[in-house]
Amino acid sequence: PVRVGVDAHGAIAARLTQEFVRIRKGAEKDRPGILVALLLRTFKERTIVFFDTKVMAHRMALAFGLAGIKAAELYGNLTQL
Repeated sequence: PVRVGVDAHGAIAARLTQEFVRIRKGAEKDRPGILVALLLRTFKERTIVFFDTKVMAHRMALAFGLAGIKAAELYGNLTQL
């Protein structure tokens, strides 16, 4: 993993660690399994994962649930209660 920090002043929150994980070319089809394995083995606490589409966020939330990982989907057009 590569650590990435983005801020106008070059600083991130004191207790925040940002990680970027690149999936090797040709292994894109294995991305969901790789992500589930990373969350189960490496990133075990309070993790935020970003996806390109709502469809992928929904699919992965289902996959996380099946793997026993608590997950919630957040995207722009969810009902605000």
